[in-house]
Amino acid sequence: MDIASFRPSMKTMTTHSKSLWVAAWAAGLATACGGSGMSVPHPGSTGGASSSGGAGSGGAGTGGANTAAPGGTGGTGTGGAGTGGAGTGGAGGTGGPPPDATTLAVCSDLPAPPAIGSCAQPAGGWGNVPSGSGSPSVKFGGTIKAVTQGPVTGGCLQPGSNATSEIVALTVHADTDAGAADWDVEYQVPKNIVTWKVGEHVDVAYAFNGGGWFPTVSSLTLNFGQAVDVYIGTGGQATDLSDVPLTFRQGSAICLEHDTCGDWSGYDLEVKDVNGWVQLPYGGTTSVSGYVVIHGGMAEQLTSNPSCADWYVSHVRVAVLRNVN
Repeated sequence: MDIASFRPSMKTMTTHSKSLWVAAWAAGLATACGGSGMSVPHPGSTGGASSSGGAGSGGAGTGGANTAAPGGTGGTGTGGAGTGGAGTGGAGGTGGPPPDATTLAVCSDLPAPPAIGSCAQPAGGWGNVPSGSGSPSVKFGGTIKAVTQGPVTGGCLQPGSNATSEIVALTVHADTDAGAADWDVEYQVPKNIVTWKVGEHVDVAYAFNGGGWFPTVSSLTLNFGQAVDVYIGTGGQATDLSDVPLTFRQGSAICLEHDTCGDWSGYDLEVKDVNGWVQLPYGGTTSVSGYVVIHGGMAEQLTSNPSCADWYVSHVRVAVLRNVN
């Protein structure tokens, strides 16, 4: 089960597929996106079949979607699509100034979002469970036997090409029958602020639904008591983030990427506080309701090329860490 690899959630990989998250994850962390309905900005066009030349003075011609310059005295001929008075269009016809539009950055020019991930497995691995098959889902309470900062030998989470984030690995002895006595529980965040101690009790909930033809959806929740101390979630869109202690929704588009197989955008997130929605910038960190919340990247496709049947872009990653244990 390669849940440690940070690459686009894609169907069967093609050359085009591999390019879809090179955009915002220059070194390797990629994921993919889905439809967003965002309109791609474009410059104002010149007036369509607006008038050129008329016999007399005309009113103000309009061209395309923009207001044309006032009509003037023209030669002979009737106005085209430009509207004039009752007479003939003069110098109308060229479109007015381009419409106001925000020019989005190119996604591949942005800094890569931080590496975020999680996993849980019986000590020694899942054994005969084939990689990518099934949807592991476990919940158990246990006692922490060991705490390791950084990847562990044989662990389920290994650093990708972006190794700037911290990996925290816990060995947990299950107090209930969860299929194994000891469990390897790991998560990766830019900076861990949760303190773990050997001998403490921790409740673990982990779910993983492999992607393949669809985005990978996974979550890891760790808590000492009633409040969630760590939540790591991945999905195709914000609504896939389940069992999360906070509510998320897609924010504004912040970048645009043109791919051979289609176009896609990266997005900010918004997280709900007691006072309303708080912006969580793409790849950024903020504090909300006693938690440090980290945006690990979100992207959704805008268009697709029918010839690229195995291409899609749809992903989101977040981490939620409680400020006080």
